Amino acid sequence: MSNHLLYLVYGQNPTYHREARLSVLSALAWRNADDDFSIHVMTDQPDVFAGWPVHVIALTSDTLAQWRGTHGYTHRIKACAIAAGARLGERTLFIDTDTLFKASPSALFEAIAPGAFVVDEFEFDWQEARQREEFSALARHAEEHGQTSAASSLRLYNSGLCGLHRDDAGLMDEVIARIDHWSAQVKGLHTLEQVALSFSLDGLQVTEGRPHIVHYYAEKEFFHAMAASFFAHHGSTFSQALVAASREFPRERPRPSPLRRGLVKLRTATLPEALQRPARHLLYGYQMGGDRYQQSCAPVFWSKGIKALDKAELAITPHWPKGLPRPGRRHRASFEAFLQTLGGR
Repeated sequence: MSNHLLYLVYGQNPTYHREARLSVLSALAWRNADDDFSIHVMTDQPDVFAGWPVHVIALTSDTLAQWRGTHGYTHRIKACAIAAGARLGERTLFIDTDTLFKASPSALFEAIAPGAFVVDEFEFDWQEARQREEFSALARHAEEHGQTSAASSLRLYNSGLCGLHRDDAGLMDEVIARIDHWSAQVKGLHTLEQVALSFSLDGLQVTEGRPHIVHYYAEKEFFHAMAASFFAHHGSTFSQALVAASREFPRERPRPSPLRRGLVKLRTATLPEALQRPARHLLYGYQMGGDRYQQSCAPVFWSKGIKALDKAELAITPHWPKGLPRPGRRHRASFEAFLQTLGGR
């Protein structure tokens, strides 16, 4: 197969299994024919994809341990998966599972050629990143060892997408070697793999894939809630009907209308500053009364509100936070039921 999508799914958390299946469905929804692209899934849980139109590559615990390496950097596994997957077809497009296609992958495959790569998106320049606290240790180490690019224009990319041609598979071996060198010395930088990839891509032709996808890593709670609702309603047995249903899955998180958000802002404007953010989250939850996806996001807003109260060391009563505008009586039962799921706080 000339073009193939590549996923990496490991661990037993059903949340991430749903995440991966939904991403696969979003790709299949754009496939015009079986020969457009194939889908490979590297996983230690092959049963999750039983009956799905994907090529499962079973991963053993020994393989995952080997890919994790000796320095405890988990995302080395991703770089190793891409390195192995890039040799399976002419053009490989690796996709993080928390990604949905909102356009055909075809344009992304067309951007892949020898010496031409696809990434999720440009985030910031190395010259900016090296001034940030989280990158300071890596910047010092890289400069001490002469590993920084001579070009001041080195760009750092999000690797939620990573597309490359089979002729360039060796680039990932370079990325892994850089990860091993850095992770032996630099701890606590979870984006080390992305930085290593960006260093290897410096000066090469890179296309951003973000116009074609939604990478919801910053809004996972909302999308996880919607995904759970989707599969609870439609089931997880593969069918063309499931593909069709996935076309209606939101590509952005639901939120109250601008009018309703404005009303909530007015209701909370006179609160002490520490209470305003928790109050907005809690009241937004009561505005999510539309379809099943909106309804599934209400507890996410409530959870965010309670976490914000905890962070501010503010108490919550058994029924409603003291001093906050109360929703209408008809809404209170659902919030109190939600509180019971948290242990009756």
